[in-house]
Amino acid sequence: MGPIVIYCICSYFICFFLSIGVFAYDPSIQDKEDMLTVILGFVFAPFTLMMLVLVLSIGIPIIVAYSIGKYINKLSKDWKEKLIRAIKEE
Repeated sequence: MGPIVIYCICSYFICFFLSIGVFAYDPSIQDKEDMLTVILGFVFAPFTLMMLVLVLSIGIPIIVAYSIGKYINKLSKDWKEKLIRAIKEE
């Protein structure tokens, strides 16, 4: 669990600084409402990106492992059936 937490914190800060870079060079920010949008962007954009990265980095390996396990289980059932048939024939 420790490496996942460290990964989340690091990805949050990376996404946070990327969002600062995106919003800092936007010349159209002049109103207070726009500044509120920028501040909310500082808070929520990195969090959203971090959640996306976390879901992809955990979800995809789980799906792949499940698919491989299902395939191996199917192969082992076929292998068992062939072995039982071979024993019965002898």
